[in-house]
Amino acid sequence: MSKIGKIAKIIIPSVLLGIFFIWLGTKDLTEVQQKEIIDSFKNADYFWIFISLLIAMISHVSRAIRWQYSLDAVNIKTSFWNRYLTLLINYFTNLAIPRAGEVTRCALMSRYEKKPFEKIFGTMIVERLVDLIMLFVIMLGFIFFQYEVVYDFLLPKIQSKLAFLQNVSALSFLIGFMLLGMMILLGIILFVKKSNSRIAKKISELWQGLYDGMMTIFTMKDKMMYFIHTIIIWVSYICMFGICFKALPETAEVGVATMVAGFVFGTLAMILTQGGLGAYPLFVMQGLAIYDIAETTGYALGWIIWTSQTVMVVLAGIIAVIVLPLYNRKRTQV
Repeated sequence: MSKIGKIAKIIIPSVLLGIFFIWLGTKDLTEVQQKEIIDSFKNADYFWIFISLLIAMISHVSRAIRWQYSLDAVNIKTSFWNRYLTLLINYFTNLAIPRAGEVTRCALMSRYEKKPFEKIFGTMIVERLVDLIMLFVIMLGFIFFQYEVVYDFLLPKIQSKLAFLQNVSALSFLIGFMLLGMMILLGIILFVKKSNSRIAKKISELWQGLYDGMMTIFTMKDKMMYFIHTIIIWVSYICMFGICFKALPETAEVGVATMVAGFVFGTLAMILTQGGLGAYPLFVMQGLAIYDIAETTGYALGWIIWTSQTVMVVLAGIIAVIVLPLYNRKRTQV
C-alpha cells in the first residue's frame, strides 16, 4: 500500500466518524432550534473567545518550558523557540493524522537540535503520562464531588433498559463504576501476562515505555517547577474553556461545576474522535445538559469553542511551519 493510501486509511474513518456525529447532533433539530443556534453564533461576544485563545497560547508557552525539565533528565539542552514552534506543529499535525503530531514534533526537534530521536521521544512519554494522570484526576474529582448530579442525569437514560438499576443509590452507582474500572484494568493485566498474542505484546511494550518514561520524573532535577507548569497548563485549559461561557448570555453566569462538566465531556470527545470533529459540540452539549443548560445553547457554545480553537491551531501551525526552518537557519549562521 502506498504512503498516501496508508494516510487515507487513517484519516477517512476519523472524518466519517466526525460527519456521523455532526449528523447525530443535527438530525432532530427543528427550524426553531436551528435558528436559536444560528442566533447564538451571531450574538456571541467574541471578545471572550479572543481572551480564551490568548490563554491557550500562554498554556503552550508553559508546556514548552516544562518540556525542557524532562529533556534535562536525559542531558539534552534545546532552544525554547524550537520547543514552542514544534509544539504548535504537533497540534497542527494531529488535526490531520491522529498522534502523528507527537512523532513529527520529536523528529523536528531531533533534526534541528541534532539530538537522538529516541531520547526526545522518551520525554514525550513522560509528558503524555502526566497529562493522562491530570485528566484522570480531574474526571475522578468531578465524578466524586458531583456524583449525585451525574447519577441523576445518567441513570434515567439507562434504567429503562436495565430494570435492576431502578433502586440503585448514587453512592452504589459510584462504587460500582469504580469497581468496574478496576475489573477492566485487572482483566487487561491478566491478559497481557498470560497471552503471547501481538496485541498483548503491544500493550506490554506500551506499559514498559510508560514506566520508563515515568521514572524520569524522579530523576529530573526541577521536579517542583515541572509540577508547577503542569498545574498552570491544566488550569489554563479549564480557564480557556470556562471563559468562553461569557460569550453567550445564557451561559454567562453558570457555576464552576457546569464549566468543568463541559470541559470533561469535551476532552473525552477530543480523545475519541479526530480533533473532536462533530463530537466536541455534541459532547459539550451533553455535559452542560447535566446542569439544565438548553441543548441548543450547549451545542452552539460547543461549536463556537471548537471552531475558534481549531482556527487558532491551523493558523499557528502554518506560521510555525514557515518560521521554524527560518529560525534555525539564522541560528546556524550566528
